[in-house]
Amino acid sequence: MYAMEQGSSRLRWSIIYAIGHAAAQHLEVLETALSDPDDYTACAAAQHLGSSGDPRAGPVLLEHVRPFHAKDPRFPLRLAVVQALGELRFADATEALIEVLWTTTFLDRRSNDVLRLAAAEALVRIGTERALSMVADRIEAERSHKIRKLAMRVARVLRLSAERRVEIHVP
Repeated sequence: MYAMEQGSSRLRWSIIYAIGHAAAQHLEVLETALSDPDDYTACAAAQHLGSSGDPRAGPVLLEHVRPFHAKDPRFPLRLAVVQALGELRFADATEALIEVLWTTTFLDRRSNDVLRLAAAEALVRIGTERALSMVADRIEAERSHKIRKLAMRVARVLRLSAERRVEIHVP
């Protein structure tokens, strides 16, 4: 832990990179690294937490989810955390990810849409009915072509799924 607190940003990143293959065994170190002032280190920690498959990583990542704000100095971390929650398929993050998806701004629109697309993709990976329906609901009001396209695909799958359920239940 001393190296994580006192070492250079390159040393801290190297430690996080090395931990990546055994992330589940080093959750405490990765949790601390999420607050590292160096974005490369913090993002690497988020990625390793997401790929760990350990459900204990979900609440740790969830603490760092924020809707887009143009003055947020930690945008790369927010993006990495949203992607990690999708990889982890952490269903408890659904409401926070919906908030990210539905928060639009005209300030730095490109970055906002990148974060919102990542939230939509994470919701699709989580795959609960609520997560999928909230993505599908973006068809009409969505300004981002990529998110609208994803929403249309999700809506189509939900419609097909509903039709199959009806076909199965009809005597």
